[in-house]
Amino acid sequence: MNKSALYLETTISSYLAARPSRDIVVQAHQQITWDWWNSCRGDYEIYISEIVLKEIAGGDQKAAERRYEFVKDLEILDISEDVRQLGRDLAVFLRLPKRAEMRVALKFCNRVRVKLPSNPSSSL
Repeated sequence: MNKSALYLETTISSYLAARPSRDIVVQAHQQITWDWWNSCRGDYEIYISEIVLKEIAGGDQKAAERRYEFVKDLEILDISEDVRQLGRDLAVFLRLPKRAEMRVALKFCNRVRVKLPSNPSSSL
């Protein structure tokens, strides 16, 4: 059986690496993310991009190292010239936000059909 391809957003590694939040909603997202990571991640071929790597490298050095531990073995999607051009075109024609255009283009060009959102419970 072929696994579905899944693009992992930065927020997921952040929830996994973070200390438990005092905010009950954030704490719930953290727990749901942990539950998904431990029970469902093996059902997918998981991908990230250089965009995700740059984002998780930001901020506190120790936190960045913890975030990196969760993604270090994942396959990195290539940001080719075709991806860049599609991202520019999407930005113009669909008026996508700057942050979204390259991610949408990456997933489309690499035939990634599933994106794990910031709140994994919405995809469970």
